[in-house]
Amino acid sequence: MWNKSSLPLKITLPLVLMQILGLICGGWILMSKIDAARLNELDELLIGQTELITESLIHNAEQPDFLERSEFFKEFEKDPSLYFEIVRPDGSILYTSSGPDPAFREELGRFFQGPNVALNKPYDVDINDQTWRTVYTLIRFPNSQKAETLTLKTAMDETVSIDELDSIRTLIIVGGGLLSILTTIATAAIVLLSTVNLRLFAKNLRLIDPENPKWSFPVRAHSAEEILLFTSFDTMMQEMLKARQIQKLFLANASHELKTPVAGMLAALEVVLARERSPESYQAICRDLLRTVRDMKRLTGALLDTSLLDGHKNMALQTIDFRSVVQRVVDRWSNHAAEKSITLEWTPPPLPLWLAAHPELLDVAVSNLVDNAIKYSSSGKSVGIELKSSSDGKTLALIIKDQGMGMDAATQARLGEIFYRADVARSHRDSFGLGFANAKRILESHKAKIKVESAIGMGTRVTIELSQVHPALT
Repeated sequence: MWNKSSLPLKITLPLVLMQILGLICGGWILMSKIDAARLNELDELLIGQTELITESLIHNAEQPDFLERSEFFKEFEKDPSLYFEIVRPDGSILYTSSGPDPAFREELGRFFQGPNVALNKPYDVDINDQTWRTVYTLIRFPNSQKAETLTLKTAMDETVSIDELDSIRTLIIVGGGLLSILTTIATAAIVLLSTVNLRLFAKNLRLIDPENPKWSFPVRAHSAEEILLFTSFDTMMQEMLKARQIQKLFLANASHELKTPVAGMLAALEVVLARERSPESYQAICRDLLRTVRDMKRLTGALLDTSLLDGHKNMALQTIDFRSVVQRVVDRWSNHAAEKSITLEWTPPPLPLWLAAHPELLDVAVSNLVDNAIKYSSSGKSVGIELKSSSDGKTLALIIKDQGMGMDAATQARLGEIFYRADVARSHRDSFGLGFANAKRILESHKAKIKVESAIGMGTRVTIELSQVHPALT
């Protein structure tokens, strides 16, 4: 259900939930701070009043004289928000204040008669729906042998401050709720206005004809993100149209290339069946058929290489010795080169040259380049293959140089297009226009740099640069 929800809801709801969570956490922290400050203030006031009560006592023979009371003591005694008891060590009560009403004093008195608690440590007591802050302190008379150590039990009403805290809490909750509602409405409005173009964009996407994809969206972008989206989509459409044209050209050329050998085989078979022939004639026709089948095999192999590339968009790279790849390619093409009286000049480097690559695809790329070099070299010539490391050890360079017909600048500019062949190569029976295109795609997927140097009648030199790696010794 969430996946089908509208974008404004997906944006607004998390923002609102985060905002509510922030208000709750912030309110809780704020109220905790306020409550802690309130208790600190109450504790200071309670301790201060306890000290004043102690200091305001009038002593006779170093004992408090409750008949002769000071003015301060009388004020504390009658304060309705303050209650205190003075107790002997044996638990008997020497004196109680008369501030609160009698029933409440009785409740407080019963509470004070309970187990003693830690001295000088304030704590809360709930009595008859009221909260009082209490503390126990000692009154000492160290200068007299008859003096006793008395306990002063003091309680102060904190109900008023709690009510004020509740009022503040209510105000924060109401204010936070109103703020949340206002910001939710504002956020939803902003998101709706910000996504108008996106909704129009989505509606226009439905109008694109798959058979004839054209893109027209006459709405001006209102943000950097919309500019990025519209320009990226426009670029994608252009690339898609280009890929569609390439696909059509690929299918047309593949059909044409397959049609030619099939027609040749069909004609040869019709000739064979037309009349009786001599064994030599049959052998000649079979050799033609074999050559045609080999051409078809090479064409289908090149087409499979193209398909293999599409299946390795996210390929897993391995650390391999580039020498072994080049050596396999040289071994593979040595006999074919010898049949054309072409020499493959290759001397492997003495030390391993490591790189991160897909072994199978890199083999295809190097093999295609060596095949092209042999294909366009004249009989009696040589193809040079050199592999070396840069002076700083960061890159590897593979150089393949032939002594063939060469290419002009216009032809070099179109190298890499599928099924493209230079005019000088169109009559070559072994060329399909796929070898260099596949090699280029493979090497570019390995982030390689490809440099082609050629001139008519001067041969071609292809240089490939790949990043070198240095695996840790084990």
